[in-house]
Amino acid sequence: MDRYHSILRFFILLIVSGLCTGMVSAAADTVTAPVNIHIARENATIPAYHLQAPGFRAMDAQSMDASGGPSFTFEWAVPSATVIHPQYLTTDASGTVYAIDFWNNSISKYAPDGTLLGIIGESGTGNGQLGRPGDVAVNASGYIYVVDQGNNRIQVFSPSGAYVSKWGSQGTGNGNFNKPRGIALDSAGSVYVVDTDNNRIQKFGPGGNFITAWGSSGSGDGQFSFPVDIAADASDRLYVTDRDNYRVQVFDTNGSFLTRWGSYGYGSGSFSEPIGITVNSSGYIFVTDDSMYKVQVFDSAGTFRNQFGSGGAGQGQFWFPYGIATDPSGNVYVADYNSYRIVITDPSGTPRGTWGTGGNGDGQFIWPTASAIGPDNHIYILDYGNGRVQEFTPDGTYMGQFGAGQFREAYGMAINSSGYFYISDSYNNRIQVWSPDKNYQFQWGQYGIENGNFNSPEGIVCAPNGTVYVVDTYNNRVQAFDPSGTFITAWGSYGTSGAGMFYEPYGIALDSAGNVYVTDTSNNRVQKFDAGGNFLDEWGTMGSGDGQLWYPEGIAVDSQNRIYVGDSWNSRVQIFTSGGEYITQFGSPGMGNGQFENIYGVSVDGDGSVYVVDIADDRFEKFSSEPVVTPVIPIPGSAHFPTDPDGDGLYEDANGNGRADFADVVLYYDTMDWIAANEPIMAFDFNGNGRIDFADIISLYDGI
Repeated sequence: MDRYHSILRFFILLIVSGLCTGMVSAAADTVTAPVNIHIARENATIPAYHLQAPGFRAMDAQSMDASGGPSFTFEWAVPSATVIHPQYLTTDASGTVYAIDFWNNSISKYAPDGTLLGIIGESGTGNGQLGRPGDVAVNASGYIYVVDQGNNRIQVFSPSGAYVSKWGSQGTGNGNFNKPRGIALDSAGSVYVVDTDNNRIQKFGPGGNFITAWGSSGSGDGQFSFPVDIAADASDRLYVTDRDNYRVQVFDTNGSFLTRWGSYGYGSGSFSEPIGITVNSSGYIFVTDDSMYKVQVFDSAGTFRNQFGSGGAGQGQFWFPYGIATDPSGNVYVADYNSYRIVITDPSGTPRGTWGTGGNGDGQFIWPTASAIGPDNHIYILDYGNGRVQEFTPDGTYMGQFGAGQFREAYGMAINSSGYFYISDSYNNRIQVWSPDKNYQFQWGQYGIENGNFNSPEGIVCAPNGTVYVVDTYNNRVQAFDPSGTFITAWGSYGTSGAGMFYEPYGIALDSAGNVYVTDTSNNRVQKFDAGGNFLDEWGTMGSGDGQLWYPEGIAVDSQNRIYVGDSWNSRVQIFTSGGEYITQFGSPGMGNGQFENIYGVSVDGDGSVYVVDIADDRFEKFSSEPVVTPVIPIPGSAHFPTDPDGDGLYEDANGNGRADFADVVLYYDTMDWIAANEPIMAFDFNGNGRIDFADIISLYDGI
C-alpha cells in the first residue's frame, strides 16, 4: 500500500470512528431506514445490468415466479381438502354441531350424523374473516358468536353464516381483549368472554355493549391464571376452567364468586391441564384435561362422578382433547385436537363414533413443528403429533424415523456440524441429544426458572463452535449451553416492547457472523443479538404489509445472510437483509401448492432450497431457488450501470468503468446516502451487516 492510500485509509477510519468531527452528514445516521428495493416481476423490463441475489439460480426474469421469491417445487403429506383441526365445539337446539377449525380459520357446521352442512369464515382481518378463532356459541335464535382470538374481537354471524357485527380490539380496557378464548351465553342472551391473557371474564349484552368484568392475575378466589373456557348451566351459574391454577371456578352472572374445585394432580377430581368445559341437560359438568387425555365428570357441587378416555388414537381414546359440547340427545362431542377428529360418546363415555382422522404412516404427519438439514443434506422433520423425527432425501423420498414415543409436544430441532440432533422436548422441559446414527445419548433440563431449566423450550440452534441456543418460550428468554448441556449464559425477560424483552418467543437462527435472530412471536417482531446476547437490532410491527408480521414463528438464514421469517398468521414467508430491510415474500393462505395455513419451521439448505413446515396442513413444502432479481441503476456522477467484476453479488465497480478502483471508493463516499435510498442494499453492502454505512467504504477500499 503506498503512502497516499495509507493516509486516505487513516482518514476514512477517523470518519468511521467518529474522531473527525464535522465530516458526517445527518443522513448518515439514517442509513438503516427502509430503502426502495424494486423486485422484477413477470413481463417486467429491467436494465441491461441487474443484481442476481447470491444463492439463487440464474434464469431469465421473464420466467421467474410472479411472487418475486422462490417457486414451489413439491410437497410431502398432501392434505385433504376437508381436513379439520377441531379446537372448540358447540351445539344448537336442533343438535347441529359447530366446530372451530383453528388452523383453517373457519367454523365447520355438521348435522348430528356428521354430514358437513357448510363452512363459515376464512383467513383475514376483515369483516367475517378470522385469525385463529377461539370458542363459538349459538343463541336461541341461531345467531353464531365467534371468539376471533388472533384479531382480539367477537364476531357475530347469522344462522346462514352471513357476517352481522363485531366488537373489541386489542387492549386491557373494558371491551378490549388480549387473546380471548372461551365464550358462553346465559338464558337472557348475555355474552361472557374469557379474556385469557388479561386473566378476566367480560360480560356484554347480546349486541356487544359492555356490562361488567371481573378477575385478575392470581390464585385467590375469583382470580385466574390462564382461564380458557366457560359454560353456563340452566340456572345461569358460570363455570370457568382456570388452567394454570388447575381448577374450575363458579360464578353468578354478576361475577360474584360461588365456589371452586380441583387441584394439581393425576387422580380423580384433580387436573393437569383443564381446558374445555360444558354442562349437559342433567346439570353434569364435563371437563377435558388436555395433557391427561381424559374427560372428567362432576355434579353441580363439584363432586367427582366419572371419567373416561386415555392417551391414543383408538376408540375411546384422545390425543389432546380440547373443546367439549353436549347436545339435547345426550351426546358428548370432544374435539380431539391432535388426532384431527371429533369423538362422540354417550354421557358415560361409551364411544358412539368419530368424525375425521390424522396420519401416522411413513411420510405422514400430525402437527409437524420443525425441520433441520443434516450434514448429508437430508431433511429431518419433527413430527410433533406422532412423537418422532422423520428423515427424507432432498427429493422427498422417505428414509426412516427415530424417537417414536420419546418426545412429548416437541417443538424444536437442530443438527450440529457433527450430525448430532438436539431436540426441544417441550412438554417435558428438557433437551434431548441423539447421535448421527439416531441413538439416544443424553438430556438436560427440567421445569423451572433457574439457569438451565425451562418453561417450554421451543426454538433451538447450534453454532459452529458448538454453542447450543435454546428459546425458553414461557420464561421469555434465550439460554446458551455448551454441547454437553452446561449452562453458559441467558438473556431476555417478559415485555411487550423494549430491546431484549420477549413475549412468547419461538424461533431462532444464526448468521455467518454468529449473530442471533429470534422471532419475538407475540410482539410481532424479530430481534437481533450478538453471540453473547447483546441487543443489536429489531424489526417488524403487527400487520400484513411488506415487512410487517403477524405471529412470526419459524426463522432461517441462508448462505448470503438473508433472513427467512415464517410469517405464520399471514401465511407467507418474508425475506429480509440481515439488517431487517424487506426484500420479498412468497406464499398465500390456502392448502394448494405454495400456500400455507400456519408456518412453524423454515430451513434453507446449501443449495438455497427453502423448506417450509406447515403445521396446520400436516406437510412441508420445498421451494427451489428462483432469482430475486433486484435492478441496480447508475449512480449520480456516472452515466454507466455499476457492475460486479468478480461475480460475488457485490457491485464494487460503482462507476461502471469495468473495473474496481479507487475512483469507485470516492464515488461511493460522495453518494453513500443516495445509494442507501435508491439502490438494493445487498448490491453495495460490502461488509455484510445489512445496511449502507461508512464501514462499507473500508471494505470496498480493502478489496480493490
